[in-house]
Amino acid sequence: MHIFCIPSKGLISVSRADQEIAQEDINRVIEAAKTFSLPPNKEILEIIPREYTIDQEKGIKSPLGLQGVRLEAEIVAVGGFISYSRNLTQSVLNADLQVSDLILDPVATARAVLTTQEKELGALVVNFGAGTTGVSVYEEGSLLHTFVLPVGTNNIRNDLAIGLKVDVETAEFIKNKFSSSILGERSSKKEKIKLPSGEEISFKRSDLKKIAEPRITEIFEAIQKELKSISRQKALPGGVILTGGGAKIPHLKEMTKKKLGLSCRIGAPRRFFPLEEDTSFSTVCGLILCGADMEEEEREGINLKGAISKIKKIFKVFIP
Repeated sequence: MHIFCIPSKGLISVSRADQEIAQEDINRVIEAAKTFSLPPNKEILEIIPREYTIDQEKGIKSPLGLQGVRLEAEIVAVGGFISYSRNLTQSVLNADLQVSDLILDPVATARAVLTTQEKELGALVVNFGAGTTGVSVYEEGSLLHTFVLPVGTNNIRNDLAIGLKVDVETAEFIKNKFSSSILGERSSKKEKIKLPSGEEISFKRSDLKKIAEPRITEIFEAIQKELKSISRQKALPGGVILTGGGAKIPHLKEMTKKKLGLSCRIGAPRRFFPLEEDTSFSTVCGLILCGADMEEEEREGINLKGAISKIKKIFKVFIP
């Protein structure tokens, strides 16, 4: 919930005399884009380049090796509270494990459920979890915006506990057993269940919808407000990808279409048999894929260094 997202731009002059853009120039322009002030209790966790502009020519994804005088970078800086990330890191270290990197929940989730086409067109990933709802917006192949809402399916459970006057364990049982009534047609049918204590309680199925629907509506209203703040309200051709444990609630897909005015599909991890239909594991599968991506980049870097070393050895033969 402490995550924040800041769009920023940086501008530099290309350093080489032949005006060819080198990796050093790319690093400098990203550093220039990072020159904004932050409160002392916050830090940047990840910098995501969105696009580059060379001499007013926009929409360039990789400027390396191209020529120009002025190089501009448009980035998204994602950050959070320093104490949160440090405590999380320390918890992992205390378990005798090492931390390779910090990866944001919405970014990891998107890695598991988004297709390349959806990333390019513009899509919204909603990870409907127990304690929070993580949201990420992708466009033109990269992250545009991300945020985390402090509400999830646990709030629905708590609302049911209050509304039906039962304990949270019973409310969780009712939520799971009668999930089709949470967003389904209003029904006056009465249900009666027996508690472990031997006590019996009865309620109308319509009561579940009456209690739970306002909470889900609240979540969608908050998402719509964020989309409006970045001018993407009803303007994402890739639609909404619903995932997380909450995505299993019957009729949620139809409600998403209605509330956000976008197409919608349920997103489960791809290429993870037998989890390909289970939306609960999207984040952890995304973390595995992100880790694999990092290992692949490291291998490519090592291979590139090895190739350069071999080329140098070959040329040494011709040097007197």
